[in-house]
Amino acid sequence: MADELDLLAGLPVEEAEIRWALARWRLTLIVKGAIHPATGAGLLGREVWAPLGYPSALHTIAGDAAEYENWIPAFHDSLETIAARIVAEATRLVTAHLTHTHRFESPTLLSGPEAWTRGHARNQSVRPGSNRRRPVA
Repeated sequence: MADELDLLAGLPVEEAEIRWALARWRLTLIVKGAIHPATGAGLLGREVWAPLGYPSALHTIAGDAAEYENWIPAFHDSLETIAARIVAEATRLVTAHLTHTHRFESPTLLSGPEAWTRGHARNQSVRPGSNRRRPVA
């Protein structure tokens, strides 16, 4: 029945594509406020970042999720500050058209299906649990 109605057309088939689609969905939920930022980022880290081999595109948000989860009063940033960083990073990723090829695309450069399949790699990554950016070697 699904084939007859063409309901499956355009859905990802390979595991990596499915996980990146899940990442876009989780990020969108965070941006819209439909899920707590730390909860969404934590799920993103467990369901996407780790299974895909820790792609650099998700290091910042996964690191912020770990920092939120392991927060103690001695930390420099408050939980609210960390949650705000998660929302800001989720917004940046959604706006940049996160792709299944671990790259980003400017929304003004491409539109339609090509926007999800092509991109330009970012030249920054972040250690998990850190908000400090460093160049990728």
